[in-house]
Amino acid sequence: MPRSIVIALLLLASACSRGGGEGRHASASSGDTLPGRPPALPPAAADSGAGPVRQVVYVPAYSHVYSRDYGRTFDLAVILSIRNTDPERSLTIAGVQYYGTDGRLVRTYQRTPRTLAPLAAAEYVVEAVDTEGGSGASFLVEWSAPARVTDPVIQAVNIGTEAGQGISFVSEGRALVRH
Repeated sequence: MPRSIVIALLLLASACSRGGGEGRHASASSGDTLPGRPPALPPAAADSGAGPVRQVVYVPAYSHVYSRDYGRTFDLAVILSIRNTDPERSLTIAGVQYYGTDGRLVRTYQRTPRTLAPLAAAEYVVEAVDTEGGSGASFLVEWSAPARVTDPVIQAVNIGTEAGQGISFVSEGRALVRH
């Protein structure tokens, strides 16, 4: 074997025994998780902003859309989905209100606080036959947590079928107020 290959192999073996194995072990232990257990957040992300947080989120919803012309509508069911994305901390849904196209309150879906466990979800449904909200309907969702959590995913899934036709789309929530 040529001398340069032997020297390269010795250097490689020496590097692995001095620290190469430790680096691999450290990354494996920080990245691996047990089956069924979510990965832990890095300490900086989990512990930053230790105080309580409160947010109001606006979510567009469509109890109907217009088909062909302005006078014909296609009725849609709306599923408001609130998903706690934090793998370690719960959050509380303080209120869910549904507003119509004209801005008036149509319905309050939740009057008392509801706790969402880590990675849990809550759903609120507006049936397709309920067209009171109109094409410009919306939800206001207020949520809070005693300490900083990852922001929840809050969406309206708008879906309908009629005469062999189907339509579905998602409306993303937008934060209005954060305390």
